Amino acid sequence: MEQELVIYIHGVSPRGQKSHDGEYKKLHAGIRKVQPAFPAGYCGVEWGWHDGADAPKSHQLLSDAEENLGKRAIEAACDPTDFTINPLRIAVEKFRPLMMFNFADMFYYASADGKSAVRYVVAQQILACLNALKPDPALISLTLLGHSAGSVAAFDFLYFLFGAQRPVTKFIDPTKVTAPPSDAPHDGVAIEDTLGELENLREMAQNDQLRVRRLFTFGSPIVPLAFRSDAVIEILAGSPAARLDVADYGLARNPATFSQTLQNPRWINVWDKDDPIAWPVEPLMTQPGSIVQDRYVDVSDSAMKAHEAYWTSSSVHKEFGKAW
Repeated sequence: MEQELVIYIHGVSPRGQKSHDGEYKKLHAGIRKVQPAFPAGYCGVEWGWHDGADAPKSHQLLSDAEENLGKRAIEAACDPTDFTINPLRIAVEKFRPLMMFNFADMFYYASADGKSAVRYVVAQQILACLNALKPDPALISLTLLGHSAGSVAAFDFLYFLFGAQRPVTKFIDPTKVTAPPSDAPHDGVAIEDTLGELENLREMAQNDQLRVRRLFTFGSPIVPLAFRSDAVIEILAGSPAARLDVADYGLARNPATFSQTLQNPRWINVWDKDDPIAWPVEPLMTQPGSIVQDRYVDVSDSAMKAHEAYWTSSSVHKEFGKAW
């Protein structure tokens, strides 16, 4: 039996945001309005915040840390006065909160501590959703929707499943995992079990029992964050035409084991020029315009609002619904 699973992964924004289930519900309902065949249920990943029930650690403290430091730092940046006539001064001052409260989650994810902590919590929650599927499916078809830093987490998750074989501890360093998801405890045994289940999931992907139906990204900084890895830098520096291979992310696979043959595009990236965090991804990947497609959508004319406007945009709902 084969089953479809829809997975949402957010970034830590906007300022003070806790649960993103409200955003997930709005986007999900909007897509289903365009595409009634879109699955009714979904897996909503949460990270970067805590509900206060237990002593938070690691990624769960990110939202609080951004708020505490951001408030002090922005006040300090606004204190000095001078008489320089700079028409860009207003734009710079407006940009500072965006940098502190929207970019900071990407800086955290790119750190040694952050990438393992976030990758673990993402994997743990996806695995929990897969384990809840009844009856147990022999074939799993994934659709991932990632916003902001969540799009990078989705991108890396797919590379682990479909890219070059490597130990799971190279993807997630268990010594860096110090916090569970916001609603579940863990211990050393649970970490070991999660990594084992993740290896089993990769085996399913390699054996054509798991496929990527669609990857939808929006407000994504995947392109500038490509420089996190020496291996990727070596590929991109090889020639002016060098790109990352879509096959390493499962986007070129169309397993005959599944009843439905998938059509292109497989990765749809939505972006708005007014969103300073969002980038087109076709320049990064092989098979641009066919397997990988950028869709420019005007979700807002405000640089301060565009990054969060995708969730409720009917134009975004339409692009994703038509492509699914």
